[in-house]
Amino acid sequence: MVKRVQTRERLRAPLTFLLYDSHLAFNALSMSLPVPNTSSDTMERSQGVKLTDLTVSIPSKPPSNPPKARASRWQTLEFRFYLLALVLTVPCMAWSAVQVSLPSHPNFLYISHRLSQGWIPGSTFVDNSDGQYRSFRNNIPKLTILLVVCTLAKVLYTRVISANRMPFQLVLSLAFVIGLHGTSALKVLTIIMLNYYISRLPSRTGIAATWAFNILVLVLNEQYRGYSFGAISPALAYLDTIYEGAYPRWHISFNITMLRLVSFNLDRIRSTENADRYTAMNLIAYALYPPLYIAGPIISFDDWLSQV
Repeated sequence: MVKRVQTRERLRAPLTFLLYDSHLAFNALSMSLPVPNTSSDTMERSQGVKLTDLTVSIPSKPPSNPPKARASRWQTLEFRFYLLALVLTVPCMAWSAVQVSLPSHPNFLYISHRLSQGWIPGSTFVDNSDGQYRSFRNNIPKLTILLVVCTLAKVLYTRVISANRMPFQLVLSLAFVIGLHGTSALKVLTIIMLNYYISRLPSRTGIAATWAFNILVLVLNEQYRGYSFGAISPALAYLDTIYEGAYPRWHISFNITMLRLVSFNLDRIRSTENADRYTAMNLIAYALYPPLYIAGPIISFDDWLSQV
């Protein structure tokens, strides 16, 4: 028993001395260091560093010397050069086209069969041989009237009925595509709705299916020239003669619509929030948006929706 006590004391002695030495060392270190001031302002002034400098500094008042706005560049030499180039180049481009269409031009005999009588005073002939351009140029008066009517209707709707313009855009887009393509608008709407259901597929599958479906539609459009209802089913042949619309060849300009369908699907698949904005109504209004439907330019769905 005595031996056990002696052994325990021998083991306890080194530990006691170790703790005692550590206590002395801590006291010596504490006495050698200056006592910090508890005031944060004093500490910041003594060290020259603010606490917010370690995180983020938000000024409580605007700076006394705010940065100056950059001066306009419209009066610079660079922009004056651009204006000079515009004034000289555009008239030369127009005159070169007019000069070629004059009977006095050496090549007039080779292109005269492609020229049509012009309506601008002073012009003799115009090149109206391209089908898509001809359909646009010949309908400029009708398109101008349509532009005025749609603009006035939109203003009245937003001021009288509702500030939400999307229902108006949907009705306007549907009326536009029916007037443009007649009963073939059903084909366009069918493709749009099939594309909408593809957008609801999972991420990787949805992206691959989107591209495959839309490329296949373009190939079939070109192969079957928009496929008539009678070719789809003899029972639907009567739809080909009811109303063809002002522009029956809907498949000619569908390549631009196809890009909009792809944009909608990719924006929806990649989106992590605001899923309620990717509705079928918004897709139809976007894909058939009248000002951009025939010839673009292309704008993504998210960008379009933020501006409508």
